[in-house]
Amino acid sequence: MNTKTKITIGFIGLSVLLCVFVSCLLFATACMFKSKTTAEIMYSRWGITIPDDMELLYHNSTIGWPSDGEECHVYKLKKEPTEFLEDFTTGRNEKAEEDINRIIESFKSAKQEIPATYLIDFESEYRWKFVGKNEHDGRFADYIYILYFPNLLQLSFFEYLM
Repeated sequence: MNTKTKITIGFIGLSVLLCVFVSCLLFATACMFKSKTTAEIMYSRWGITIPDDMELLYHNSTIGWPSDGEECHVYKLKKEPTEFLEDFTTGRNEKAEEDINRIIESFKSAKQEIPATYLIDFESEYRWKFVGKNEHDGRFADYIYILYFPNLLQLSFFEYLM
């Protein structure tokens, strides 16, 4: 085999390896940015399995890179999710109301104001659940509040990710 043939074979081999590498990189990127359902997101972020018989009424997010910001989901349920609500607390929670109002204000400052129809009426009866992660000095860097309004059959999710 002469030198020209060896160079040609080497060039072809290198081209094939480069194509395989670029293909793998593109596939990994596509998998990473694949759109996930709310159920998949809630489970991967918080370990929460949400009811599957819900209709999305509203969604808004300021979450960017590197996955920090706020997110709001509002769902209408077909019936009360009794099993899902087992570990929810009944009654007002001033800390939850303060944190949720802070998230709502953050949407306003990002010019993504939540429509009045989906704003929380804390005077209504509600049940709530808090899940926090990454605790430092008694505060959670990441958290979610889930509020259930039985009179509306509505679930509202308010996430804060730092």
